[in-house]
Amino acid sequence: MAEGIQPGEFDVAAFARRFDHHAREYSDHLNEILDHMREQCPVAHTDAYGGFWVLTRYEDVLQVVRDDETFSLKAGLSIPSNRQPGDPPSFRPGDLDPPESFKYRSILEPLVSPSALAKLDPFVRKTARDLVDGFVEKGEADLVQDLAVPLTAIVTLHIAGLPEQDWPRHVAERREANSKPLPPEEEMRRVMERFEWSRRAYLDAWEKQRENPVEGGLVARLIDARVDGRPLTEDEYISMMINFVVGGLETTQALLGSSWVHLARNPYQREDLRQNLDLMPAAVEEMLRCFSPQPGLPRIATRDTAIGGQTIREGEKVFMSWASANRDAAKFDDPDRFDIRRKPNRHLTFGTGAHLCLGRNLTRLEAQICMTEVLTRLPDYRVVEEGLERIPDSSTLYGYLSVPVTFTPGRKAG
Repeated sequence: MAEGIQPGEFDVAAFARRFDHHAREYSDHLNEILDHMREQCPVAHTDAYGGFWVLTRYEDVLQVVRDDETFSLKAGLSIPSNRQPGDPPSFRPGDLDPPESFKYRSILEPLVSPSALAKLDPFVRKTARDLVDGFVEKGEADLVQDLAVPLTAIVTLHIAGLPEQDWPRHVAERREANSKPLPPEEEMRRVMERFEWSRRAYLDAWEKQRENPVEGGLVARLIDARVDGRPLTEDEYISMMINFVVGGLETTQALLGSSWVHLARNPYQREDLRQNLDLMPAAVEEMLRCFSPQPGLPRIATRDTAIGGQTIREGEKVFMSWASANRDAAKFDDPDRFDIRRKPNRHLTFGTGAHLCLGRNLTRLEAQICMTEVLTRLPDYRVVEEGLERIPDSSTLYGYLSVPVTFTPGRKAG
């Protein structure tokens, strides 16, 4: 035990030396760990999972994410990798490099364009209102499981052109993976098995919609899509569905869970936002900065290079920590302060450049609507602290599985 460390006290320096983003301690002490690394060793190496570099400063992360020639996605979206040499990509276009990724992004972009989301807005608002109606009279709820999870699932399936009533099955599959993670190497080996029910549902929709397409939905769009003049293969179709649907299910709910907990613990900030709902778009950007739902992503070096004065060899992996970059004092004034009036707010939660998150504006829309609904209709909600359940493996998703609350019962809006 390090000198000065008391029994039961978390040793952040020791953890930083053996950094493991799959460990439960990382979930429980994420900002503490990243603050220490950013100050003491901003480009750090760990031997975990074959070894990789951890980048914690804003400018270093930005250097990597903007240099697609030097830093590739060919090793997959996770450490350890979810792909073996020769395996096809599992999450197109998310784990493809440009220009190949652009061929697939162009198919998806119209579904989440500003004009498409403007048309979707009334549906999202009605869905949120109806879900809150389901528990507003009870005086208690789980804001993640009763609101964020079903809303994001229903909206995502609606856009995809899949049966909205199937949302509990899609959600159950992902909750099982998030609440009962396997050892990292086993998790990556069995990643496609984790999506088995969804995979069958996607193939069933593919067959049915060849004859009776759901107009405007993702499935119908993929059936008609052409890449290099040919139809999509089954592998391409499945990987694009997984990329779109799973991303749609998880990011917003993770963001909202962390934000609801923070505002409950900081009632003056919550009341400030409730009294100034016109600031909700800026507030959501600050939530994205402070509570990055995806803490980071890896790349692999295609040639020898340097980051922050540290040599990175060809074939070595780097982990870009969005969560750390978003709290870098060199970029953000008073970075640990939650400020709904922060301007500018150039956080890296959605990445940037060629890999800028396709679902970023859908996440913003859902988060703004859900947060407004809760602050308006459950203004005095209180978190049941002993019932909070955090996602145990925060390597790719940071937030809560459950946020139970109590509040003064209200009336249904419907």
